[in-house]
Amino acid sequence: MTEPALFRVRGTWWFESRRFWIVCGDVESGEIRPGMPALAVDADPFAAAVDRLEWMLISASAGIEHLALVFRPRTRRQLDGWRAQAWDDRLIAIATDTILHPCPCCGFRTLADPERGSYAICGICDWEDDGVQFRDPDYRGGANENSLNECRRDFAAGYNEEFR
Repeated sequence: MTEPALFRVRGTWWFESRRFWIVCGDVESGEIRPGMPALAVDADPFAAAVDRLEWMLISASAGIEHLALVFRPRTRRQLDGWRAQAWDDRLIAIATDTILHPCPCCGFRTLADPERGSYAICGICDWEDDGVQFRDPDYRGGANENSLNECRRDFAAGYNEEFR
């Protein structure tokens, strides 16, 4: 675990019965400007990131173009103790965990490196992240025996059979 980063709470915001803080990494000014990293953070207890679709909905509703991270939501009932407190303009420490990126083969978030070609291996489908095969998904060879498109089809067929 890395050292926690300090953020200034810039407002409390509700989204579909869930409360988030809008916080800003610029502790000096506390401003959120277009293009500046900002976070929508669950008020309790800084859990795992939500899925990409919910992230986009939250970002659009909050009017913030670049959300750096979003944490798993809690219900209003779970936040009753937090709602009574005034949080605006407080400094909070948030641990900065590794953000996982989707595997080009199975789509699950298993790769720590956002750059393609890191040769990291997905723990779900065993795809080795080969930059050549990512750029040319029909190429056979490189780090993986089959092409990326073949492996995607094979994974989809096997994955769907498991859950029938």
